Parts: sequence; structure tokens; C-alpha cells
Amino acid sequence: MFNDELISPSCGSSQTIKIGTIHNKKQKYYCPNDQRQFVPNSQKIYLSKETKKLIDKLLLEIRSLAGIIC
Repeated sequence: MFNDELISPSCGSSQTIKIGTIHNKKQKYYCPNDQRQFVPNSQKIYLSKETKKLIDKLLLEIRSLAGIIC
């Protein structure tokens, strides 16, 4: 039941459980000690403040989000 080779990033427990996958087929885990879900080695993409300001400006000019990204 427990996946002893993987350690929870929030509490450090090695008692994690596989609970399925996310949209891009990466394995998702659950830690029963702190009741949190996590994906190991997840890579978040952060936008700079300048990019966020540009997106806000373009959205105020009534452009669609799809048109901004392309």
C-alpha cells in the first residue's frame, strides 16, 4: 500500500500512496501524515511581472487570451 521509496516534500514522511495521474500523465501521490497531495519533480512555469503587466494591458484592450498567447 505505501510507496516507501518516495518522500513527501512537505513533511518528509516516506509513507506515500499513489493516487492516480495528472493531466500530462505524471504520477500523483498522497501523504496520509499531513493529508496533502503532490507530484514529484513538478516544474512550474512562472511569469515575470513585466509579462503579467503586458497581459493585463492587452486584456483591457479587449483582446482574447488566445490572441495574446499566439
